[in-house]
Amino acid sequence: MKFNVKKLLLVAAAAVAIFAMGFVGGMLASRMAAGSGAEEPQTREVQAYPILPLGEFKMSLSGGRYSESTLASFELVLELENRKIFEKLASDEYWKTLFRNEVIAECMTRGADSFRSAEEILKLSEAITRRLNSVSPTVGKEKFPIRRVLFKSFIIQ
Repeated sequence: MKFNVKKLLLVAAAAVAIFAMGFVGGMLASRMAAGSGAEEPQTREVQAYPILPLGEFKMSLSGGRYSESTLASFELVLELENRKIFEKLASDEYWKTLFRNEVIAECMTRGADSFRSAEEILKLSEAITRRLNSVSPTVGKEKFPIRRVLFKSFIIQ
């Protein structure tokens, strides 16, 4: 057998090329699996929604069957979907008056037991949100302009 250097170099070069392509392919595949090769996901900035203060509420609530009446004092703000809704509601005193009336009616209906635990207060907040959305004006395509009702302060005696 004749020893041919050209064939040996050609086989060695092909082996190195195949090895290099496999190495690079493996690196690319592992980066894609880890998410490094994909586009960086854009971080979502937390949006501050406009808020509409409703003011302070002081009311004497019936205590229910086994307890006495309770004095509740709290401040509420409404978290709204967008600025247009805020401008609509803030421009006319009618909406604040209507919302205050609905809050008082909901609290009087539920009584003092709605203020006894964090879970009940959360349920009350959700009920007030639903009630206010049912009487709110629609601005644009927003069916429910009020996102949440938030307690700014809260005292119960």
